[in-house]
Amino acid sequence: LTFRHRYNLENRFDGGVLEISIAGGPFADLLTAGGSFLEGGYNDTLRNDLGLTNPLAGRSAWTGNIALFSSVTATLPVSASGQNVVLRWRSGTDDLVGALGW
Repeated sequence: LTFRHRYNLENRFDGGVLEISIAGGPFADLLTAGGSFLEGGYNDTLRNDLGLTNPLAGRSAWTGNIALFSSVTATLPVSASGQNVVLRWRSGTDDLVGALGW
Protein backbone atom coordinates (compact mmCIF):
# COMPACT_ATOMS: atom_id res chain seq x y z
CA LEU A 1 0.00 0.00 0.00
CA THR A 2 1.36 3.42 -0.94
CA PHE A 3 -0.28 6.79 -0.37
CA ARG A 4 0.70 10.42 0.06
CA HIS A 5 -0.42 12.74 2.82
CA ARG A 6 0.40 15.94 4.67
CA TYR A 7 -0.73 17.24 8.01
CA ASN A 8 -0.56 20.13 10.45
CA LEU A 9 -1.63 18.75 13.83
CA GLU A 10 -0.95 19.77 17.42
CA ASN A 11 2.25 17.85 18.09
CA ARG A 12 1.76 14.81 20.35
CA PHE A 13 -1.80 15.87 21.26
CA ASP A 14 -3.53 15.28 17.89
CA GLY A 15 -2.69 12.63 15.33
CA GLY A 16 -3.70 10.18 12.64
CA VAL A 17 -3.42 6.41 12.30
CA LEU A 18 -4.04 3.72 9.68
CA GLU A 19 -6.35 0.87 10.70
CA ILE A 20 -7.33 -2.34 8.94
CA SER A 21 -10.27 -4.75 9.13
CA ILE A 22 -9.55 -8.22 7.76
CA ALA A 23 -12.35 -10.50 6.55
CA GLY A 24 -15.01 -8.39 8.29
CA GLY A 25 -13.25 -8.45 11.64
CA PRO A 26 -12.81 -5.51 14.00
CA PHE A 27 -10.54 -2.62 13.03
CA ALA A 28 -7.01 -2.70 14.45
CA ASP A 29 -3.99 -0.51 13.97
CA LEU A 30 -2.03 -1.68 10.94
CA LEU A 31 1.04 -2.43 13.10
CA THR A 32 -0.95 -4.27 15.78
CA ALA A 33 -2.53 -6.40 13.05
CA GLY A 34 0.92 -7.47 11.83
CA GLY A 35 1.58 -4.99 9.03
CA SER A 36 4.60 -2.71 8.82
CA PHE A 37 5.73 0.60 7.38
CA LEU A 38 8.57 0.52 4.86
CA GLU A 39 8.58 4.31 4.42
CA GLY A 40 6.97 7.25 6.21
CA GLY A 41 5.61 5.40 9.25
CA TYR A 42 4.30 6.93 12.45
CA ASN A 43 6.58 9.61 13.84
CA ASP A 44 5.65 9.78 17.56
CA THR A 45 3.32 8.59 20.32
CA LEU A 46 0.31 10.70 21.29
CA ARG A 47 0.31 11.91 24.87
CA ASN A 48 -1.82 9.96 27.31
CA ASP A 49 -1.70 12.22 30.36
CA LEU A 50 -3.24 15.44 31.67
CA GLY A 51 -6.75 13.98 31.33
CA LEU A 52 -6.72 14.48 27.57
CA THR A 53 -9.79 13.57 25.54
CA ASN A 54 -8.13 12.29 22.35
CA PRO A 55 -9.53 8.79 21.64
CA LEU A 56 -6.13 7.84 20.15
CA ALA A 57 -4.12 8.95 23.22
CA GLY A 58 -1.22 6.61 23.97
CA ARG A 59 -0.99 5.29 20.40
CA SER A 60 1.76 5.69 17.84
CA ALA A 61 0.57 8.10 15.15
CA TRP A 62 1.44 10.73 12.59
CA THR A 63 1.57 13.98 14.53
CA GLY A 64 3.08 17.44 14.27
CA ASN A 65 3.53 19.20 10.95
CA ILE A 66 4.83 18.19 7.54
CA ALA A 67 4.39 21.07 5.13
CA LEU A 68 4.88 19.08 1.91
CA PHE A 69 3.14 15.91 0.80
CA SER A 70 5.02 12.84 2.00
CA SER A 71 4.85 9.23 0.81
CA VAL A 72 3.95 6.31 3.03
CA THR A 73 4.55 2.71 1.98
CA ALA A 74 3.18 -0.11 4.11
CA THR A 75 2.93 -3.87 3.91
CA LEU A 76 -0.35 -5.45 4.88
CA PRO A 77 -0.41 -8.26 7.45
CA VAL A 78 0.18 -11.79 6.17
CA SER A 79 -3.26 -12.67 7.54
CA ALA A 80 -4.77 -10.29 4.95
CA SER A 81 -3.55 -12.39 2.03
CA GLY A 82 -6.53 -13.58 -0.03
CA GLN A 83 -8.99 -11.82 2.32
CA ASN A 84 -11.26 -8.84 1.81
CA VAL A 85 -9.82 -5.90 3.73
CA VAL A 86 -11.08 -2.44 4.62
CA LEU A 87 -8.62 0.33 5.44
CA ARG A 88 -9.46 3.48 7.37
CA TRP A 89 -7.44 6.55 8.07
CA ARG A 90 -8.51 7.77 11.50
CA SER A 91 -7.78 11.17 13.03
CA GLY A 92 -8.01 11.86 16.74
CA THR A 93 -7.77 15.19 18.54
CA ASP A 94 -8.14 16.55 22.03
CA ASP A 95 -10.58 19.35 22.81
CA LEU A 96 -8.07 22.11 23.45
CA VAL A 97 -5.69 23.70 20.91
CA GLY A 98 -6.49 23.22 17.22
CA ALA A 99 -4.48 23.16 14.01
CA LEU A 100 -5.27 22.90 10.29
CA GLY A 101 -5.65 19.11 10.18
CA TRP A 102 -4.68 16.09 8.12
